Amino acid sequence: MLASEKLNQDALRFIRSTQGAIAHYLASGSDGNELRYLCKALGIDLLFSGIQGSPASKPQLVADILALKRFAVEETCLIGDAMNDLEAARANRVKFFGYNNPALREHADLYLNAFSEFPLS
Repeated sequence: MLASEKLNQDALRFIRSTQGAIAHYLASGSDGNELRYLCKALGIDLLFSGIQGSPASKPQLVADILALKRFAVEETCLIGDAMNDLEAARANRVKFFGYNNPALREHADLYLNAFSEFPLS
């Protein structure tokens, strides 16, 4: 899990290129402490404004981030590759952008084949 060459380079390029313009949060069903450790060990922890994981559910993690930062739901999107990401977005009334999982294409508000398709306006 500490193999940096296995990180999604498309996603990393996007995150790095939008630092400062977009707030990036990582919300995962993985153990929060382990997730923060891995991100730090991989040198990507500072790319995120926050890294949150279990034991809280993903819908709760997203709700907590929205409440903590007072993000407007209409200006927020969740990008994910799993159905639980879609469910977390819907539970919090934020846009869902599917990525890296064609099964999400018909459910997503927008499906990204690559992060270069992300609408920045």
